[in-house]
Amino acid sequence: MIVAPDTIVFDTAVAALAALDRELRTAKAEKSIDLAPLARFDSAALAVLLELGRRHGGDQGRGPGFELANPPAPLRALAEVYGVAGLLFAAPAPAS
Repeated sequence: MIVAPDTIVFDTAVAALAALDRELRTAKAEKSIDLAPLARFDSAALAVLLELGRRHGGDQGRGPGFELANPPAPLRALAEVYGVAGLLFAAPAPAS
């Protein structure tokens, strides 16, 4: 599993995109990014994740071509505000 950096903000987005893109391109097995370490972010983090999805062959409208694991709740909320949560995150399982 690829581990996200702890910060993705406007000033660090280009470097984060380059690093995560490189890791996804060289991943041989399961392609997933652990977002748990992501503690400081702004809307640039969403742009990075969306661009990674574009580059790595996500099914059109069905999410990126890799899993985004352990997204922090505030990141999900930000994605909801911007209307892109459905492009990034699988719908949570319905409560039984």
